[in-house]
Amino acid sequence: MKIKVKREENEISQKRSIFDRERQKNKNALNTVQPNHNIKPVVSDKTVQAIYAKYTKGSTFPYAKPPHNKPRISKNTSKKQEKKKKHGLVAVAEPEEFKKAITYLKQSPTATKVINYLENLKVITKVQTSDSSRFDLSKTEQVQGENLIRWYSHTGLVVSDAKGFKDRSKKRVDRTLKTLGYQSPALGLIHEMTHAAIEHGYLETYGLTLEENVDKDKHDSAEHKFIVALEWQVIDELKKADKNNKETKREYYNSASSHILMKDGPTSADSPIKHILDLHSRDEHLRLIKVFEERKEAHKKLYESNKN
Repeated sequence: MKIKVKREENEISQKRSIFDRERQKNKNALNTVQPNHNIKPVVSDKTVQAIYAKYTKGSTFPYAKPPHNKPRISKNTSKKQEKKKKHGLVAVAEPEEFKKAITYLKQSPTATKVINYLENLKVITKVQTSDSSRFDLSKTEQVQGENLIRWYSHTGLVVSDAKGFKDRSKKRVDRTLKTLGYQSPALGLIHEMTHAAIEHGYLETYGLTLEENVDKDKHDSAEHKFIVALEWQVIDELKKADKNNKETKREYYNSASSHILMKDGPTSADSPIKHILDLHSRDEHLRLIKVFEERKEAHKKLYESNKN
């Protein structure tokens, strides 16, 4: 009697092993996806159901087939895709605001050309707020040699009637400096992006040259004169895309008199405010400082690990 019971147990164990092997075989087939190929399980659903029913007296196997239109991607493939994204422009402090600025600027073919050039570089160009705790008071700038652009999504530029640095200084003393309009934070971003692109061979790539003799009182440098001319092109193209665009051209680089906060964010050139506390409460401002500092620290490692 014991031998008979033992034999029956062995038969049941063998049947379970067969079923488990078939099940595992089917599972492995579903989890193995070749690039650009549909999922093709070695064992069909009907076969699995039949095997299960045979060894469980007709019970239905609770099996759900994964959708074919969303094949699983291996972890290695995901890592490669993620690594590829680490090159080009990386927005550290304000990724969502940065996206808004890029979308706005891409209405201009001239701006798009500069953006795409930086995106295709094999280095990371970081875009972040100032290193100081008062990011709202820092100017928008490109830091040479560090692949870094300092930018805050609410910092725009005041455009005045000054004809140069000396004229601007004199009019400030005489209190006759007039504000003609403003430039959006996004326009300041493309200005600094152009500096970054030039540092990485933009002019040479497109066969462009800078003027040799430039009035430094008006433009500071030949590079600034080139970028102010580019700003004009970008503004013309933005106004062509939107007739209500409020961007203001500056006649010379030193016609810009100061930075100013824009309440309505990166694409606004007509919502100036005097202080960060007109935009955020004091507690919100302190929280932002902490958030920005944490993000910069996290992305510092990413930048260091992807240097040339």
